[in-house]
Amino acid sequence: MASNNHLRSPNSSFNGSIAFDQLYQFHVSLITSLGTIGLFTNILVIKIVYSNSKLQNTPSYLIIHLAIADILSSCQPIVVGISLMVLAKQNWPHHIILALCRMAFYWWLLGYSLSVGMLTLISIERYRAIIQPMKPRLSGKLLNYILVCIWLTCICISLPITFASGVDPVYYFDCQVDVDSYPTFIDTYFTAITVIVYFIPLIIISFCYTCVVRKLRKDDKRVHQLKRTLTANQILKKKIMRMLILVTVNFMVSSLPWIISLIMTAYFGVSPNEFYYNENKFFTVVAIAIKTLFSSLPIANSLIYFMTNPTIQQRVLLWLNKHKIVLVRPI
Repeated sequence: MASNNHLRSPNSSFNGSIAFDQLYQFHVSLITSLGTIGLFTNILVIKIVYSNSKLQNTPSYLIIHLAIADILSSCQPIVVGISLMVLAKQNWPHHIILALCRMAFYWWLLGYSLSVGMLTLISIERYRAIIQPMKPRLSGKLLNYILVCIWLTCICISLPITFASGVDPVYYFDCQVDVDSYPTFIDTYFTAITVIVYFIPLIIISFCYTCVVRKLRKDDKRVHQLKRTLTANQILKKKIMRMLILVTVNFMVSSLPWIISLIMTAYFGVSPNEFYYNENKFFTVVAIAIKTLFSSLPIANSLIYFMTNPTIQQRVLLWLNKHKIVLVRPI
């Protein structure tokens, strides 16, 4: 496996130092903890939505699938943490560590692409429900067929990442995407991923939510002109829209640094690994901070559900009281 050994030499003044090892181990411990919290919070979301009759609707059904995607994304740092912090230190065979790294990358990309697919489908469903209420709703067999297609597509587009995943031969505790051994493949694949799972969904989501927000504002003005008050259904619809838009904006903004890194790799020949193993500590710290931010996405999504959906919020508070866990009530 080819690698940028000039960037990862053990004799490097920074990379071979104890400070770097400690920083990287802290980073791995942090993202492992974030993955564990994300796993727990999204399991809690699924439990609450699935068991509550008030949440048995299409948006909530899609939120369950979005939470499953977040669980897959949360498993990646957990697997990496176990591989890097425990098994590698105990000198487990290289092929086992390699298999775990490949599985972790696959889970992560599958979870990410599923999240994008679900967010796009949710925006289309909300568009049809609010802008085109007379058309058939996305539900029943049609919705299940669409979900199966999304799952199969995400499974297929995530598979190639396993061929490019590996273990750093110098820093054995580092899982990485090997951009040096397959440059043409990586450039093509990263370009396809950037377009398919970011820019196309971003255009669709932006169009759908822009139309929906305009429609809701027009309805608000009409109600105000008639000196009426919003119905309970209209208020709930606005709260759901606020929650979904927050989740989407958070996801797209937090994903942007990763998308930029893919573009830099594909078109400028700059590998993200060069920032992790750079002589300049600033670049290393920034790279680790960006990766940590990206790893916190599953937690952020579940927190948005808890804080913006009254039904989910109420169920969470009941669960916390039942288990005698004291937290500050969200505003």
